[in-house]
Amino acid sequence: MVLGIVVIAVNFFMASLSTKISFLAKINPAYVLLVGVALVVAGFLFSFNLSSSSKKGKQISEEVPIYHGDHIVGYRKANK
Repeated sequence: MVLGIVVIAVNFFMASLSTKISFLAKINPAYVLLVGVALVVAGFLFSFNLSSSSKKGKQISEEVPIYHGDHIVGYRKANK
C-alpha cells in the first residue's frame, strides 16, 4: 500500500522530473496513476485478508455432551 502511495506521489511530480530524467518523459502519467491506485487497492485487500484470517483462529469451540449410558455426565470442547 505504501508503494502505491509513493507511485501516486511520483505521478504528481512527473512534470518537473521529466525534464531531469529522460525516460519519464516517454511514460504516460495516466498509466503511472493507474499502477499506483492498483498497488494501493492490492495493499488494502492484502491487509484486510490478513486481519480476517487471524480472527478465524480465535473462534470459540462448541461444547458437546459426554454420555455415560443415557445420562450426560459432562461437556467437552468439540474438535473442529
